[in-house]
Amino acid sequence: MLDKGSKTNSKKVTVSKLKSKSNKIKPEIKGKKVKLEIKAKKVEPKIKTKKVKQEVKTKKLKPEIKNKRSKPEIKTNKRKVEIKTKEKIKVEKKMTKKMLILITVIILSLFIIVSSYYLLKSPKFNITSISVIGNNKINVEDIITMSKINLGDNVIESLFAINKKNILSIPYISNIHLSINFPSEIVIKVTERESIYYAYDKEKNMYYRIDENGIILEACDKIDLREKEILVNGITFDDEVKLSTKINDIDYSKIQVYREIEKEVSNILPEEKITKVNFENSLTKIYLNDKIEVILPNDTDLKYNLTFLKDIISNVGDVNGSIDMTKENPTFITF
Repeated sequence: MLDKGSKTNSKKVTVSKLKSKSNKIKPEIKGKKVKLEIKAKKVEPKIKTKKVKQEVKTKKLKPEIKNKRSKPEIKTNKRKVEIKTKEKIKVEKKMTKKMLILITVIILSLFIIVSSYYLLKSPKFNITSISVIGNNKINVEDIITMSKINLGDNVIESLFAINKKNILSIPYISNIHLSINFPSEIVIKVTERESIYYAYDKEKNMYYRIDENGIILEACDKIDLREKEILVNGITFDDEVKLSTKINDIDYSKIQVYREIEKEVSNILPEEKITKVNFENSLTKIYLNDKIEVILPNDTDLKYNLTFLKDIISNVGDVNGSIDMTKENPTFITF
């Protein structure tokens, strides 16, 4: 019984203890609330301080941002200075080049002036001799007279003052070249035309020497054939024949036809020589070795006719006569 009672007492004690514990817990819970309120109060200034710190930080950052922006400006300024210095160097180089060119030009011009004055005024450069080369038909005296160069004249002045037109007016002269053998000799080199055709003018009973281009070189009153000349009949001349002029185009075309004939004859009949050509009555006649007269047709195959002519001459033999190649069946007549 006592045991039971003791147990019940012990249970009461435990309950009382629990009550006491619960009573004690209440103030602890309140204390916790107070502590929490204090913590909350304390947190407020912390948050404020953070805001203040952030504001301070932002205030400090502003000048830093300005400094960061100012740095590229300094770089651009440095680049501008570098570009300006490079441009200055280029300008200075150009100026120095121009100055050097100007100085060289001045020196050269002074040298030319002094040397030209010496060449023009010194008696050392006065003409002592005049040479003429390339002439076969025209006399040296005639060429010098036409040039109007005199001994004792300055060699430089005479070179530029020589009258080329007067020399070229000589029918036989086609070109002229002047040079100086320093210090005192003038050299006149001429190129002469060559007479190939000795043309007869029936109306005036005159002969005219003509070159390969149809230029009239000389008038003659009798036959005076040179080695390379050929007698030509059927060329018409003006009433007043002027030397150094060209014959009319129609007659010059006849000469061109004859050139083709001469070329083919030299290939097909190399042993025959053309000594005369006649263009009268719209016909073309050639004379071989002053023995055989050949009448050639116009506007036909020249090679064929000359090949046929070769066979005829070989059959005829060494006789004088006339061969008419204008007919279908060529004929040969002796005389």
